[in-house]
Amino acid sequence: MSYSHSSPARIFILGNGSLLDEGVTNILSLHPQLSVTNFSYTNDNTLYDLVNLERPNTIFINESNALDIGHIIGLIFSVPSASVRCVIVVHSENSMLDVYYRPATRLPVTMYRRKSVMVDTKEEFINLALDVSC
Repeated sequence: MSYSHSSPARIFILGNGSLLDEGVTNILSLHPQLSVTNFSYTNDNTLYDLVNLERPNTIFINESNALDIGHIIGLIFSVPSASVRCVIVVHSENSMLDVYYRPATRLPVTMYRRKSVMVDTKEEFINLALDVSC
C-alpha cells in the first residue's frame, strides 16, 4: 500500500537508547514519509504531555524495556487527542510485532484490539509503519 499524504507520518520510538531502539529508528528514518523521533520514558506525566502536544500517529515500544507495556499503552490511549492510531511493541527475540489499535472513543482505553504481525524485511517493517500511521 502506498502512503499518499503530503505531510510525513509522525512516529515515536519509546525506548531506552538500546541497540534495538537505534535500529528501529534508523530503519524507519530511511523513508521520507516518516518523521521519526526517539525518546526515553521518564515518567507517566511527561509521556502523557509529550503525546498530547506532539501528536504522533504511531508509537513503537521496545518490549525489553523495563516498562509495564499494558500500563503504557493504556496511558497513551487515554490522551484525549486521537492522533495515536496504534502502539507497536517490538520484540527483541524475534521479528514478531504486536500492534495495539486505539479503541473506539466510546470504549474504555483498556479495550484496545491487538494483532500480531511477522515482518521479515526492512521493507515490510517500513510498510507496516506507513499502513498503520495513515
